[in-house]
Amino acid sequence: EPNRTLMTYTEGVLKKGKDRGIKKEVKGFWGDIVCSPYISFGIDCETPDPLAEGLFEIYNKNTGTEQHRHHAVEVALVSLFAVLWELETGHIYRLKKANDVYSGLGVEAK
Repeated sequence: EPNRTLMTYTEGVLKKGKDRGIKKEVKGFWGDIVCSPYISFGIDCETPDPLAEGLFEIYNKNTGTEQHRHHAVEVALVSLFAVLWELETGHIYRLKKANDVYSGLGVEAK
């Protein structure tokens, strides 16, 4: 029995045949389009040093207008860099400058 929890219908238009142009509901799996499999990389990441902890810095704390310093794409970049860096070099990926997600690239592993 297939898992139908993310199966949904969306409106589509027939493109061929005698019923061309008629709207019809199309069944499909949209989970990987709407919510990619990489979302877990952008929600959290390892923070081996204080510079990496800065990825989760919040401005205007307790004012009702809190804003994260970095968005989920930047956190996902650091997470993916860390995985690939560790696979390639065998060392932990560390940021070299505060708030610069690319700062650890191109630096020799120590």
